[in-house]
Amino acid sequence: TKSYNFNLNIVSCVSSTLGAYSISDQCASTNNYTDTVLMAPGSANTVMMKNFDQTGHTAYLTINCASGTINMSQQLINGITYSGSGNFYISSSRTIYLSVTKYTASSGYSYCSMNMNGIN
Repeated sequence: TKSYNFNLNIVSCVSSTLGAYSISDQCASTNNYTDTVLMAPGSANTVMMKNFDQTGHTAYLTINCASGTINMSQQLINGITYSGSGNFYISSSRTIYLSVTKYTASSGYSYCSMNMNGIN
């Protein structure tokens, strides 16, 4: 018999979503801006956006590699409650589509979308 030793390096699709993005954002007061998606510490499938909705604050998004979906659980950011879901595509470019619900006590609920295109 022969035996072979293998070193397997399993890479999640999450790492393919990391990097800088140009964002067309119906949610923010300024429609176009940039943001960076980074790995969130301590989780294999969570990323963070460092300038979410152009607030300068961090949002956390969970990526499901099997379904190609992204989810934003309810988070309080800069006095606004956000949640959302969408899809991501990784081929020759990185693209994330996110539908967002925003809530404030004074304004109630509003709905908008973010289209994120990776900057190479």
